[in-house]
Amino acid sequence: GMAALSLVCRDCNMQLKTTDEVQAHAEQTGHTNFEESTEAVLNLVCKVCGKPCRSETEKQMHRQRNPGHDEFIDKTNEATAVSYAGTAAAGHGGGD
Repeated sequence: GMAALSLVCRDCNMQLKTTDEVQAHAEQTGHTNFEESTEAVLNLVCKVCGKPCRSETEKQMHRQRNPGHDEFIDKTNEATAVSYAGTAAAGHGGGD
């Protein structure tokens, strides 16, 4: 099967990148229903309030809860430099 790219909390549909995040989420919320997901974790940042959404589902929920928060900036690829520090930094010769 496909490699899991993320973990998802089935209790609230939040996507989590690492088992550390899962543990922290479980402690904060009491949620226990996690499973692996092949959906990539996105980084869609609300232009209005700056909230990061990690999936299309989360983005839709944010829009429903916050009318007028319709524009998102896709920063998904910018975030990879943080996740994979050692590898992504190499090969980038300065700014654009």
